[in-house]
Amino acid sequence: MAPDSITNREFLPDDLPKKNFDQAIKLRIWGGDGYCDKKELLAESATITNTNWKKYSWKVEPKRDITHLVMEAFFKTPTLFPYNGNVLVDHASNFTMISCNEDEELILPPSVRILQPIEKINPRLNRVKVNAIVRNIKSKSQIRFRVNSVKIDVFDFDPLSGSFSTTLSLKEGKNTIHIQAQNELGEAEDETQVYIIERGVTQQLPPVDTDAAAPKNDYKVLKSLNDNARVTTGQIIKIDNLYFAADSSNLHDHTSFNVLDELFQYLEEHPKVTIEVRGHTSAGSGAQRINMKYSEELSKSRAKTVALYLVRKGIAADRIQYKGYGPREPVASNDTTEGRKKNQRVEIKILST
Repeated sequence: MAPDSITNREFLPDDLPKKNFDQAIKLRIWGGDGYCDKKELLAESATITNTNWKKYSWKVEPKRDITHLVMEAFFKTPTLFPYNGNVLVDHASNFTMISCNEDEELILPPSVRILQPIEKINPRLNRVKVNAIVRNIKSKSQIRFRVNSVKIDVFDFDPLSGSFSTTLSLKEGKNTIHIQAQNELGEAEDETQVYIIERGVTQQLPPVDTDAAAPKNDYKVLKSLNDNARVTTGQIIKIDNLYFAADSSNLHDHTSFNVLDELFQYLEEHPKVTIEVRGHTSAGSGAQRINMKYSEELSKSRAKTVALYLVRKGIAADRIQYKGYGPREPVASNDTTEGRKKNQRVEIKILST
């Protein structure tokens, strides 16, 4: 689309160059393993010649695991001279999983997360705004929203983005806000409390932990996370008490879920933190040889298991990367059983804080 052709020019940035980029162009979507990495072409539009808004939809089927997407404005080749063209993208939806059988709709269990903190819209009148994310729900009828056990039907919900929001007037004292969602595969819920100490003053309590995670700043396994000042970009944190079945990426001990719940809680409490889940295996000792490809795939699969657990509990997928390093980064000698146990590990690297 050419900026000069847009009717609602007031929505454009004031400093946008007013150039007549009116040559036909395409939109390409690439998948890769990092920023600007274009390993696999996932989708490509027809040549875009329209100058008004038009909806484009694609079915994306990656042939490999990807962590990043690149959107590219692509002009037709070959050509003697490159030319200018613009593609304006708006209202891009979330990716939605579909069944391998195209005639069968894929249904995922719901998830609910009340976003913190609760916004104070008008403290004088005790007015607050509640924002939440409710996923895998098609309509408002599948959501039960209660304030102090009273059902509230007035709220906004977008099934595509999962965005939930409403504005409330709260009473003095304790207010309990509860959201429950249900579909064919189950139900999910979240709850938080807001205290009105006196008219015009609000004090929010920590959200109720429905998943029995550790209390805030009381991590019993990931103890290094208790001191926020010590968590820095680039820091690597080993996940102890994480147990996989032999030669498998399946978790098989309840202790493993306890430590992952601690990690989930930390990411919930620190929404700006992004991480890389790093899987490692041990190497052979002495003349014993190992299958390097198998080791790398196993370490990657275990890292992916951890990442998927966190995403399915509600952490945004764009905050988590995962990678398998195989036996390439040992922390102990592989000549002893104890050393090999130390090398076979999963770590978390802090990418940003």
